[in-house]
Amino acid sequence: MQPILVLLKNCAISLVLVALLYGLLPAGLVFAQSDDAEQELAELQQELKARQQALQGSKADAQELQSVLEQSEKDIGAVARRLNKTKTALAENRDQQKSLKSRRDELEQAIAQQQELLGGQLRTAFI
Repeated sequence: MQPILVLLKNCAISLVLVALLYGLLPAGLVFAQSDDAEQELAELQQELKARQQALQGSKADAQELQSVLEQSEKDIGAVARRLNKTKTALAENRDQQKSLKSRRDELEQAIAQQQELLGGQLRTAFI
């Protein structure tokens, strides 16, 4: 009887071991899945952090570009005002030149008339 008891005892131990293995196997899968989920979560958090940093960098770049744009607009405004002043001064200069040319023409005509009169007087004086 002793061998039968040993055999039964071994079978019982085997059954307990099989039951334990099947019982623990799903728990092992759950732990493995849990580790995978934690790993995936960590990777997603890392990616999110990288994207947030990139977004912050983009925001900083956008703010810098906005400042550059505002300064450029101010500079363009200043140049436009100077250009308008230059155009106005040029128009005034052209008007002055036209006026001076007219005055020069008048003076040249007056000189020509005086020379003609003087020439006539000289001719009459020596005739």
